[in-house]
Amino acid sequence: MARDDNPTFDELVALAVETGREGVKALKSETG
Repeated sequence: MARDDNPTFDELVALAVETGREGVKALKSETG
């Protein structure tokens, strides 16, 4: 289902990955 000719999808994936990383950082900083 992955479409290499769809930049919007890539942008959404990149945004999700970035958000996920920041979420993990926040959780780690909160838990110690």
